[in-house]
Order: sequence, then structure tokens, then C-alpha cells
Amino acid sequence: MVTELQLNNEKLQIQISEIIARSSKESMSSPKKPIKVTKEVAKTSNSKKLKNTSILAFWHTLANGEIKILTGDEHQFRRTIKVLEKQKVEYHSYQLKTEKKFLVPQANNKDIYDIKNLYYHIIKVEPPRKNKEVPQCKNCQIFGHTQNYCFKTPKCVKFSEGHTSLNCPKSKKSKAKCANCGEGHTANWKGCITYKNALEKTHPKKTMAVQRI
Repeated sequence: MVTELQLNNEKLQIQISEIIARSSKESMSSPKKPIKVTKEVAKTSNSKKLKNTSILAFWHTLANGEIKILTGDEHQFRRTIKVLEKQKVEYHSYQLKTEKKFLVPQANNKDIYDIKNLYYHIIKVEPPRKNKEVPQCKNCQIFGHTQNYCFKTPKCVKFSEGHTSLNCPKSKKSKAKCANCGEGHTANWKGCITYKNALEKTHPKKTMAVQRI
């Protein structure tokens, strides 16, 4: 967890502010991906000083207490990550578009859909299907991001304690505790209220308007 010994909030803001100031003078691409910092950062004694800095437009406190940093471009994003890592701040981020492998055919190779035969087999090329699941981090067990971009304290999927699931020292017969809701089940159970809320938020159900006669 983030403590005042781990993070000098005021110093962190100055460093990130300098990054944004330098980046605003450069011409860059714009993969605007947020960085979410643990809510403990907001509890530090210097957190109120954020309101008096130029970082305010890029630093937002979410309803769950986490802090979301919005960067304007890829260089700014990477520089901010370096500052957080140097200060040993727990956070998670997301994969940049520039790092993703595009599975959807682009304008110059859409003729792939016209392929009907391959090595004497009849085939049909279709666009990727949307995943209706909600990603869950296998490191901290929180929904909405993956372990590849998570730098938070690990939590066991079964016992909600501060160790990885792979290196869990507890007996398999011990009572489970969800790291998200605190109930007596594993954190990856699809019946968990936290999962259901995350699913509804990511894929809200469409409501049909009923015309009254």
C-alpha cells in the first residue's frame, strides 16, 4: 500500500507537471490511456496541494477513491509511468494502441475476406468477435484491467491476502474470502456482486422503449 514514506505527493505532482509542460511544446501522437493510482495516494498529507497545481486538469479523484491521471500523448504517458515507478507508487494502466496487434483487416488488406479456399479447405474469414466478458487482473483481482499492466500489491484469488495466488501458503481447506466484496467465495466467481456490477458497467443492458396505447 502507498504510504507517505513511499510517496512524496507534492514532489510527484511537480515531476508530472514538468512532464506535461514539456510535452505540450512537442508534436506527438495521441494514445490517451489513463493511469489509475491506488486510493491511498489521495490520503497523503500533501493531496490538497494538488488543487493549486497545473496538474489539476489531468489528475482526477474517482468515486472509488482512486486517482486517475490523464496524459495527452504517448511520450507523456511513458514519462509519467517512469515517475510513478521511481516513486514506487502502486498503479495500473492499459495497453497503448501503438502496442496492440491489429486483428481487424485494414484498408490495404480487406481482400482477406474474399479468401474462400486454403490448402484444399473451404474457409470463411470473419472479423473478430467482441468479448462480452470483463477482464480481471490476476495480480490484484480487480476487474477492468489485466496483470500485464498492474503494479499493485498482489492479492490471492482465494483468500484475499497479500500474496500471489501461485505462491499461496494457506491450506486449500481454508475458508475462501473474496478480495473484491469480502464474501466467502473466490475473487473470480462469476456470481460475485462486484463482477456483476463490472459486467453491467462494461456491457449495459439495452432497454426497449414500450409505447403506451
